[in-house]
Amino acid sequence: MMPKQIEDLPFEYQKLFAELKAEKDAVEASASDYVIEPTNEDVIDEYEQLDSVIEEEDGDDDDYDESDENTYDMKRVSNEMRSMFD
Repeated sequence: MMPKQIEDLPFEYQKLFAELKAEKDAVEASASDYVIEPTNEDVIDEYEQLDSVIEEEDGDDDDYDESDENTYDMKRVSNEMRSMFD
């Protein structure tokens, strides 16, 4: 016996199939858009990657650009700013 085509099924089953297909497509689309919650393993992997980048940047004192806002030491306060708080 050959499997029936969707068009050969009663209308109620065709409607149910369309709803299930739409729901499946929505779940797959959200997964590809990174809407799903990250797992603990994902967070740990990301932390390790960022930690290794920070370690690499800390070791590169010769490539330090004082005017680059990404490498500027934000823990230090300039003399001008310090005088504002005195």
